[in-house]
Amino acid sequence: MLQWSEKLGLSDHKRVYKGRSMEGTFRFGDLLIIVGVRWSNIRPGDVLVYRGPGQNGEGEIVHRVIDILPGGLVVQGDNNSVPDNSLVTEKNLVGRVSHLQRDGKRFRVYRGRSGLLRMHIHRGGQHVLGVMWRKFRTMGRKYYGWLRKNGLIARLWRPSIVKVRLLTKSGPLIKYVSRDRTVAFYWVKKGQFKCRRPYDLVMRRKRRKEGTSPELLKTITDYER
Repeated sequence: MLQWSEKLGLSDHKRVYKGRSMEGTFRFGDLLIIVGVRWSNIRPGDVLVYRGPGQNGEGEIVHRVIDILPGGLVVQGDNNSVPDNSLVTEKNLVGRVSHLQRDGKRFRVYRGRSGLLRMHIHRGGQHVLGVMWRKFRTMGRKYYGWLRKNGLIARLWRPSIVKVRLLTKSGPLIKYVSRDRTVAFYWVKKGQFKCRRPYDLVMRRKRRKEGTSPELLKTITDYER
């Protein structure tokens, strides 16, 4: 919830933004210019600075007004999916953000209807990106499973993998190491094999052959690259 330090040696009408709830509108390190505002002049879409709730407060927070109720202001971060739990009252109001400074340039912070419109455009874009990312992940999982099944990568990529046999309190353990990195484990007693991606594209468990002795199946020869 804390979005800037209150001890930066800045004047009372400036703050350095350090939060994430207003990403898309502000960036980490932006210098926010705060002006005084009358309670009666506040409108939905204004970006306000206010003190957080609680006995000792939660520092100062910057969010946008989305509604005005008799008991106070409903505020929400442009990057948040839900409004704040508590209302902003005149008692904990600090001021309104009028401008921001970034890379030596000064920009006006949109408020009122223009501010609400920009907020909705940002959230709509975030929603579209979220839907596209979920579809991409679903397609990626299917494509990854197809690569594991057909063995194409195993024919093209042959990394150097070293088997290291260890004796632990839980029994024999086999580690597969590639370039000083452990990429797979085989617990002999449990018969469990775990492989990290993308090495699972080139490492697989051998099928049991008829007539193979049980003792042999408990050894590392039960696995191959």
